[in-house]
Amino acid sequence: MYNIATIGNEKFTIGFNLCGIKDSFEVSTQQEANKITRQLLNNKQIGLVIIEAEIFNKLRPDVKNKLLTSVSPMFIVLSEGEKRDDSLRLMIKKAIGVDLLK
Repeated sequence: MYNIATIGNEKFTIGFNLCGIKDSFEVSTQQEANKITRQLLNNKQIGLVIIEAEIFNKLRPDVKNKLLTSVSPMFIVLSEGEKRDDSLRLMIKKAIGVDLLK
């Protein structure tokens, strides 16, 4: 069975912790975000990573590309606001071959 992990600021990760997700990583700098993301990409026990949009935007371009093309673990980018994020749309389209958000 795969685990779920989260990457974000304290406010973002605490809600997931309250829901029972134990693999939560609070990051504030680009260096921390890149390091944790690489570790999770190589962790075979993690099946899904929920990453805060603000943290995702801080990642280096090569790391972002790996996240968007990773099948296992699957990375989902969430934002706190109402702003639409096309990276989630692209990930869903790649995963199932259909544009659900069209």
